[in-house]
Amino acid sequence: MGLYPDYVEVMWRMLQMEKADDYVIAVGESHSIKDFLGAIFSYLNMDRQDHVEIDSHYFRLTDVDYLLGDASKPERN
Repeated sequence: MGLYPDYVEVMWRMLQMEKADDYVIAVGESHSIKDFLGAIFSYLNMDRQDHVEIDSHYFRLTDVDYLLGDASKPERN
């Protein structure tokens, strides 16, 4: 089940606001694509390295190294 009940509650709370607004919904944790793939392949009992190929051609030179969602706005409301 994980975070789904919390996520649904946040969506419901946004719908209760008197005025529509934009919100960032985040859990305060940062995970890489490598982490995500590791969890998926572990769940499937498969080796990620047997199925994933990394092509540096698609790396973005201007991309940031660390992203973390700021969920302070929905927490204030």
